[in-house]
Amino acid sequence: MKNSKMFVGIILLMTLFAACSKDENNTTPVVEQTVTGEVSGTWTKGSIIQVKTDIIIPAGKSLTIEEGVTVVMDTTAKPEVIVNGNLYVLGSTANPVKLTVPEGARITKNKFGKLWGGLSYRRSFDGAEYVKNPGQPGAVANNQKLQWITPFLGLNFKQFMVGYSYNQVLGNVKFDNAGYHQITIGLNLFCKPKAFDCNCPAVSN
Repeated sequence: MKNSKMFVGIILLMTLFAACSKDENNTTPVVEQTVTGEVSGTWTKGSIIQVKTDIIIPAGKSLTIEEGVTVVMDTTAKPEVIVNGNLYVLGSTANPVKLTVPEGARITKNKFGKLWGGLSYRRSFDGAEYVKNPGQPGAVANNQKLQWITPFLGLNFKQFMVGYSYNQVLGNVKFDNAGYHQITIGLNLFCKPKAFDCNCPAVSN
């Protein structure tokens, strides 16, 4: 009986080691390929795609880029992606598609600019009273708070920042019906270099 139990124990131990060995060898190899000209089909999950020249997705064909794919654009040829057919980018927040440049080109002097913008709405806590059509029957005092709406647009390039904003006052009482333009120029003195990888949920810019 004792020998039988030992035999069963050895069998279980061997099964455990075999399972571990199988899991360790079940890793998906990283696929790296170079593409030029017309492309279609699927760039598989986790692969590295080297783009050396302009690539074209022909009319009637599709290119699917699965999550985790890294697309490396050649900095000498500066290729473009021309879509005449269909392009499907299946990146996710956890495993995005990355559009980047070769490792040797990721230096500060090659850093490209960043365009940003937004819309701001502001309203004051205090208000002012005014009478519309004073002297007329039924005229009553109204209260108006200062309100501004401001669309803004900016560009970061290397260590410099240029911003433009347009301010428009809202409400019935205004000092001027025209808007106000503002240009801001700045210099970033404390920003540290960052990686050039663009981690976007669906597609990189």
